[in-house]
Amino acid sequence: MITKAALLLLLLGSAAAAGDNESPSGALATTSNADSASSTPHSSSAWDLTQAPPRAGPYTEIHALLGSTDLEKSDFVETADTKSVKATAASFFTNQYTFEIRDAPNLTASELDLIEINAIAVIEYISDYISWRGTLDFVVQFRPYDYYDVGGAGLLPSFGGIAESGFTWAAEEALTGADANGSAPDIGCNILPNEDGRLTNYGVPLHFDTSPNFYEAYTPPSGTHDFASIFLHEVLHSLAFWSRAQHGLANTAFDELTIPDGDRYQFTGGNTTTLLQQNLNLAYEGSRDHYAPTPALTNGGPAVDRGAMFMFGNYEKNRWHLGKLELAVLKDLGFTVANEGVLYLVEQPEAEPSEQPVKPSERPQRAFSNLLDTVRRGRGS
Repeated sequence: MITKAALLLLLLGSAAAAGDNESPSGALATTSNADSASSTPHSSSAWDLTQAPPRAGPYTEIHALLGSTDLEKSDFVETADTKSVKATAASFFTNQYTFEIRDAPNLTASELDLIEINAIAVIEYISDYISWRGTLDFVVQFRPYDYYDVGGAGLLPSFGGIAESGFTWAAEEALTGADANGSAPDIGCNILPNEDGRLTNYGVPLHFDTSPNFYEAYTPPSGTHDFASIFLHEVLHSLAFWSRAQHGLANTAFDELTIPDGDRYQFTGGNTTTLLQQNLNLAYEGSRDHYAPTPALTNGGPAVDRGAMFMFGNYEKNRWHLGKLELAVLKDLGFTVANEGVLYLVEQPEAEPSEQPVKPSERPQRAFSNLLDTVRRGRGS
């Protein structure tokens, strides 16, 4: 029987995020943008949808264990509020957050810095599209390799929990400003290292970009999994994509917008169905707080065959991005979102990344600069 203490963090897992390879001598795998031909668009081999996700086995077992119990706020250790509050001042939305790394193994200061800069790059990136109230406390929480019985191959499950309202801790604070779990972290991911000490995701070595920028074309090295992409995926779980009904527990806010479709489920939020012109199919393997292939309608409407929250992760030489679809689901759950127009329906590795949205306060200045550029080009200067 799994104890409540062992469930300190409800695992939502890297839905699209799973995999593991090898990293030389246990060190963090890193590559700078300059090393990876940043002038070229993202490239990735398409995932074969007939294949089961490599994470399906242990991931399903974790969710089965979680179905036998629930969490109580009292199970989570409160920590002194000594973390400094920061703001995403350079992003479209000025959101407040804290960030910490907990219980890290014997990593160097530079290795810990790489984890932090990749995580903060994600926080700043999502703040171009998602607004929140209060101060969200982000965390990368290290756990022993055998903390959950996942075979010792490494895993990065989501960090979070569900408030009495049915919203995740992070969503509760984001929407109301009220901190549902006190000074304990709200959002982020766990890292269970490989049993040999390396940082891997289902056996594949994690890659830590030395200068992460979601608005630059970037190709992670072959045979690695991009940590920034996985952290983005897990943060979206912590914010919204979280199901308990699949374990026989009380509905989450996400569950409330799902309906059965035969032996599978669909998400029915109004913004999502308007975007797709139909309901969104949910995962039929692993955990249904991810979306599944949703074919285009014969009379129109887009198809969904990949994405940051897709049921299978497209890892190889690929960095994940937000899409209109993720923002639609968040909007259905009450979030304030913006700049959907600069995004693709779902992340597209073959395409150049979208241009960073312009903050409202900078729009007049940007418009004037664009006008000057137009005039100069017209005068040949």
